[in-house]
Amino acid sequence: MHFSISSLLISLVLASLLIVLLQILLSQKFNYRFFRIDFLQVFALIIFIRLAVPFEFINTHTLSSHIILPVLYKTAQQPLLNSGITFAKLLLIIWFTGTLFSLFHFIKSLCHVKQISSMFNELPANYLSKQAINLIPSSVTLNYLNIPKSPFVYGTFHPHIVFCALESTPEEQVYIIKHELQHIRNHDILKKHFVNILVCIYWWFPLIYLFQKQINIIFEMEADHRVVNKSMQDVYFNYVQSLVHITKSLTSISDPLVEIDNSTFANFTILENCTLKQRVQFLLEGYEIRSTKPVIKMLLILIPLLITSIIFEPDSINPKDVSGTKAINQTSYVVHKSGKYYLFIDDKNMGSFGSLKDIQDPEIKKLPVFEK
Repeated sequence: MHFSISSLLISLVLASLLIVLLQILLSQKFNYRFFRIDFLQVFALIIFIRLAVPFEFINTHTLSSHIILPVLYKTAQQPLLNSGITFAKLLLIIWFTGTLFSLFHFIKSLCHVKQISSMFNELPANYLSKQAINLIPSSVTLNYLNIPKSPFVYGTFHPHIVFCALESTPEEQVYIIKHELQHIRNHDILKKHFVNILVCIYWWFPLIYLFQKQINIIFEMEADHRVVNKSMQDVYFNYVQSLVHITKSLTSISDPLVEIDNSTFANFTILENCTLKQRVQFLLEGYEIRSTKPVIKMLLILIPLLITSIIFEPDSINPKDVSGTKAINQTSYVVHKSGKYYLFIDDKNMGSFGSLKDIQDPEIKKLPVFEK
């Protein structure tokens, strides 16, 4: 593997195309019948890896760029205001400084979780039904927050499920717990941290924030899918109905004084209003088709090969290096005289060489030879 500015640029271009394509797959209801969660997960993983590892690989073929990259490279090497700092170095300094600031803010947010968790209380004894309690393993801690908010999970290695002051039926409680436990089993909080770190690195890349939202939607869709994947029709559609019903209860409550900033920590809720429509449509379209067809899955093998197959490198000639030289053309020829060979370009003698065998340039070997 080899890293270069060119490999970074081509990675960003290809990742941009894939992110736009993923947005089309997620936003169009028609696509849900063909591209299921098994495909979307791997597709998002390919984008993540390409951004995390923007290198050239063994299968990468180099193509020459004669206009765009040479201009960019030349501009990047120009000093700013007669100083020793080039434009490229200035961009690297800004990138590095922004990354450090973003990482600091990310770590600060993680530390702030402990302060927020001080608001949590023990779950009231009669809050959950017996059927719901029996689903919760001993490794998961239950907490209660006295505000009208959807339940959520927090804690990377020591997970907590936080229930809130929101009325729900025993059946809905079971669905909520299954959904939150699925996030824990999938290690979604840890995965979200990795995505957040990638966002800190590419903080200047606009599409990285769209990709971050796409990942969150896919996490939610996967949790929904696994909860009802092997369920019968009545359970499957009861789960969908519960999503809609509880969300309506949440939207009827609007008290800004009890809101918690969700961006402060990596939490996953069963009810996210901004993604609910997509999740419900995805479930409804996926009742009969719960996995992607093998033929479509073959694309997941071709995509990594395609996005690592080429790279463009600048190809330009420095005028100082070619001063006084000439290029071989159709009028060029070789003259053999007195045991020596002479190269003529535009009828001008460019010099001699001892034998044609000593010449490595295949273009010269193709030239006609005249005896004198």
